[in-house]
Amino acid sequence: MASVTLDDVTKRYGEVVAVDHMSLAVEDGELMVLLGPSGCGKTTALRMIAGLEDATEGTIRIGDRVVNDVEPRHRDVSMVFQNYALYPHLTVEKNIASPLLAREMHVDGEDGAVRKLSRTERKERVNDVARLLGLESLLARKPSALSGGQRQRVALARAIVARPKVFLMDEPLSNLDAKLRVQTRGEIVDLHQRLGTTIIYVTHDQVEALTMANRIALIEAGRLQQVGDPQSVYDRPANLFVARFLGTPPMNTVEGTITTTGGLGVRIGGVTVSLPPTPGDSRTNDGKTEARASASVGRIEQGRPVVLGIRSEHLQMLGGAMQEGGSSEAAQVASGFEPLLTGTVAHVEWLGHESLVTVAIGSGPPGARDGGTGSGAGSSVAITSSMPTDAVIGTGDSEGGDVPGSRTTIEVRLGADEQSPRAGATVTLFADPRHLHLFDLASGQRLAWDTHLQAAASR
Repeated sequence: MASVTLDDVTKRYGEVVAVDHMSLAVEDGELMVLLGPSGCGKTTALRMIAGLEDATEGTIRIGDRVVNDVEPRHRDVSMVFQNYALYPHLTVEKNIASPLLAREMHVDGEDGAVRKLSRTERKERVNDVARLLGLESLLARKPSALSGGQRQRVALARAIVARPKVFLMDEPLSNLDAKLRVQTRGEIVDLHQRLGTTIIYVTHDQVEALTMANRIALIEAGRLQQVGDPQSVYDRPANLFVARFLGTPPMNTVEGTITTTGGLGVRIGGVTVSLPPTPGDSRTNDGKTEARASASVGRIEQGRPVVLGIRSEHLQMLGGAMQEGGSSEAAQVASGFEPLLTGTVAHVEWLGHESLVTVAIGSGPPGARDGGTGSGAGSSVAITSSMPTDAVIGTGDSEGGDVPGSRTTIEVRLGADEQSPRAGATVTLFADPRHLHLFDLASGQRLAWDTHLQAAASR
């Protein structure tokens, strides 16, 4: 096992910058997922670690050794490719054993001796790995006689048999169907727990990242955006890219301006959404990300253009058929939630365990502060609930192609036991103020606010 460190690494292809000054430390024994849309540079970063691409600038370390000038076969890493890369003319047994023929290996029980393995030693290792991955009955078959999931397990076995310090996996599940992807990602997590070997895993599928990773590194346009454990990154996105990329559906975002009239809030069209005395949690996940996120915070001042964000599970709605049966439900929602916006239900997606309600926005809610104009009704607002091109929804079967800012809808998540409104019903959306997010409109960076800022604003 070994740690992997990228120190200010850049990769250029002529005028194109594929990886831009990336610094990332992967801990020994960690499962680190590099996540981002297609073309963001995540596979290029992986290939530089493997030695298949040369870094234009910066330093790459595996353990304590700088490997920039070390040949791939001497880096002690194994790679699992997206297309499996199995030898079609060889049996499963020979495919698994192929790395043992190509180079010298550390030998068990010989004080770390390195030499070519004997035929008996190779067979023992192949049988051990086949038993680990349930391939014992398939050793005599060729790849053409295997299913997609079986081929993927053979590719994993071939990587494991060499007992490398680091596993590199480049979107290994993307060619599998949805059901098999779920099964195989669980097998990889289980394998990691048993072996304890460092794994760097590349994917564009956020579900894989959230369910598998110890930590996630989000990348856009070759730049590292945020690093942290899945919950921290989901709960406290460092910028708008992370907020809109991570989550199914993505975070709802609303453009507005800061107002200090009657307390700190965000002016959205003709209505004002109050900000709570302190944000739910504005911390980021590590020192570097904190520095990047806070560097552009600046002052929370009157008139500053911002983006207000709220995830679908932190919204509730009232209206239409949902209000039938009395006002107790309305009182319960209103007591803990801030009225945000009103709109019309465009459609409802029933998913069994939950429903996703898409609300087309047309006016501000009754009773919301309007900064002294006396009425927020009829105020139009610009809502975005968009994902970057190639972002993955759900299990990765579908990809969104919306341009941020192009939609005027908000997504609301309802539990299986909650009544869904009818299409065409007028509803009022209520937001849990503890889970509001604030971003700078120009830079996209997360903004923090606290009690003393609100007190100063109201003077």
